[in-house]
Amino acid sequence: MGMKKLLVKAVLDGAQQVAVPALVAILSISIVFVPVLLLTGAAKYLFTPLAMAVVFALLASYLLSRTLIPNLVHFLLKKEVNLYREGEGGEPKETGGWNWKIHRAFNRRFKNMRDRYERREQKTSPRSSGRGPFAVRPYFTYRPGQR
Repeated sequence: MGMKKLLVKAVLDGAQQVAVPALVAILSISIVFVPVLLLTGAAKYLFTPLAMAVVFALLASYLLSRTLIPNLVHFLLKKEVNLYREGEGGEPKETGGWNWKIHRAFNRRFKNMRDRYERREQKTSPRSSGRGPFAVRPYFTYRPGQR
């Protein structure tokens, strides 16, 4: 929706983009349980139902992710389409519903925490304290929110 697509098109595109990676992940996990089907004796009766339950649960989750989830996303985001159309870069301008209030509050608190972290990091930086190149932190650290 941030790309100015219609809601239905955005939902279908998003579902299509994750379909193959999700299927590959589910098949990879399911292949691990194939040797369990070759067990004999008491182990067969103990572990085969467990393995089959895991595989069936994975297949059911894939089926739901391809059918029910896109419909729920379409239903839940109907009211927010106008917010995305008016906003720049995928961020809505107006205040949205309760989910946007939670989203904005989380982002505001996270930004405050990151700013406090960066201020504390600048105070203990080797360059500012003059303690040498190997003190406190390495030079090549990941700084959240910066490139």
